[in-house]
Amino acid sequence: MKPHAKGSQRWKNLAGALTGGVAGELMRTAVQAIGFIILARALGADAVGLYAVGIVIFGFAGLLRDFGTVHAAVQADTLTPRQKNALFWVNVALGGVITSAIILCAPLIASAVSRPELSTLLQFSACSFLATGVSVQFIADCRRNQKHHRVAASRVLATLLATITGIAIAWRVPTPYALFQIPVSTGVWTVVFMLFATKWRPGPPWQVARLGSVATVARNVTVNKFLNYCNRNVDRTALAAVANMATLGTYQLAYRFLLVPIRDINGPIANVVLPHLCRVAVDPPRFASDYLKIVRGLTILTTPVIGIALVISRPTVELLLGEEWMFATVYIYALGPAALVGIMNIYPGWIFVACGRTETAIRLSFLGLLLTAALVGAALPFGGFAIAGAVSISEVIRRVGALFYVRQFTEISREQLVAALAPSYAACSVALVTGFLTITLLNGYPLASIVGATMVFLSSYGLILAATRRGRTAISEINGLVSLLAPSRATSK
Repeated sequence: MKPHAKGSQRWKNLAGALTGGVAGELMRTAVQAIGFIILARALGADAVGLYAVGIVIFGFAGLLRDFGTVHAAVQADTLTPRQKNALFWVNVALGGVITSAIILCAPLIASAVSRPELSTLLQFSACSFLATGVSVQFIADCRRNQKHHRVAASRVLATLLATITGIAIAWRVPTPYALFQIPVSTGVWTVVFMLFATKWRPGPPWQVARLGSVATVARNVTVNKFLNYCNRNVDRTALAAVANMATLGTYQLAYRFLLVPIRDINGPIANVVLPHLCRVAVDPPRFASDYLKIVRGLTILTTPVIGIALVISRPTVELLLGEEWMFATVYIYALGPAALVGIMNIYPGWIFVACGRTETAIRLSFLGLLLTAALVGAALPFGGFAIAGAVSISEVIRRVGALFYVRQFTEISREQLVAALAPSYAACSVALVTGFLTITLLNGYPLASIVGATMVFLSSYGLILAATRRGRTAISEINGLVSLLAPSRATSK
């Protein structure tokens, strides 16, 4: 096969896997969002506030659930059957330890927030870690073999069934268990579906081998995840200490509406793109070219997602949740800058991992945590809006700073990086103005506001891109990539 044909095939395989992964995650995010809106309306802000505390606890415990083994297994050049088996039993053991720890600590956590009923809710949801510990290496096996679409399908189906179960419980009895059962149901269904998604099966726990460099990668990934997790939860932890559950629930709705979807989308993108960049890292010019092409394309495609969500947030909350939740839009607007730069969250990490700079990533994450903690601490006396604003300031400094710092490890120039990002953000800025003007003109008509503002935003975004030279160049490259964005048979081989 000719070199250019091989390159074309690689891009087709990458694009096919990327399409399947992102499409699946978009579907899963949509199911989660719809289910969360229905349950929030049925259960009220107080129940959502309790669930927000649970999310913080489970998110922290989730860092240890796989101990970075998924990432390490996917990136390893070679992985023997005994090493895979060792990773499986490590994950199972960690799942059991985490479940036991949460069950024991639940009464203390409930006492700390003065909500005794939270204890049994946390103990019930803790069982989810047993199930997810079992599923981790099945997911890793699929990703290592480029079967991303199977992972996506399993996660979508598991989320759908868990959400339906929650809605059914809330319809019968409006109890917080409708929310807290979701992690348990999702974990169990994921195990069931992953058993059908891959032929790999674990052996007995005594058939294991030393993990060597795999353990080192797993450790660095886990430390970095821990620091990023702390960074993401400083705001809600601080708010929980000074506000009631209803306020925390309102803030959690805003956070979930704006910041969680882009993080969910970033996950499958990284799962597909990172292995490709690791393979081409030995060729610096090609790495720089591929990296800039991917960054430019993904920024153009994902920026309007956040922009539209920001513009239509008020009529969406008004239409779907009612007046009780309208104050959530204040938090949404304050978190807007954080969401817009959150698109860049995964870009520096690709270079850190592909270029072997994970220790540098840990140092930057630690400095970012200190910055966020300082800003949130300063904003704490002024309430939730100030805290949300502090999060946005921190995110802008951290994301932009990290991206321009990390480029020094590659052949990417500052000008090339600006050229890759500027068209999308310039067009989005103008589109935000036109979108909010449309919302103002159609005030009082929520459905018309949502439809009208979305159309105006997309039209403005496209026109601004088409009106500039860099924008037209970016669009022409996107057109070339979009022609390849069709699932390829090669992705499932």
